[in-house]
Amino acid sequence: MSFSLMQNQLARLAGFTYLVLIITGVFSLMYVPNQLIDWDNAAKTIESIKGNLRLLNSVFWGLWLFPFGYLVFKSGFLPKFLGVFLMLGCLGYLVEFVGRLFIKDYYDTILSDIAGFPSQIGEFGICLWLMIFGTRTFSFSKNKK
Repeated sequence: MSFSLMQNQLARLAGFTYLVLIITGVFSLMYVPNQLIDWDNAAKTIESIKGNLRLLNSVFWGLWLFPFGYLVFKSGFLPKFLGVFLMLGCLGYLVEFVGRLFIKDYYDTILSDIAGFPSQIGEFGICLWLMIFGTRTFSFSKNKK
């Protein structure tokens, strides 16, 4: 792949990302204040903002798991199955986010029980692996595939 072709693809990706940013910005200016602010009750407004911030944070908690899981999968230092569970955990967090947003009684569904399971295995597995085997010395070869 030539360098100019790669630059064109990156420019298109940046343009698409900027378009998504503009659309979500317009959405947040029009829709979000009406859903968060109760002009007659400040305490209810604060609770509404806190709850929605936690929900929004769950997206970022999930999104970081995909590149982390990919690096774990490719590293050779950590077990590949942990990388797979981390990448599936990313999808689980996103399913949780969408479920809580669009399904009224989401926590009463079986999907809420299943969605968070891969991330729990992946995240706890990484912690345990690093605590148990992380102090050992490993050698890496540059030509390993």
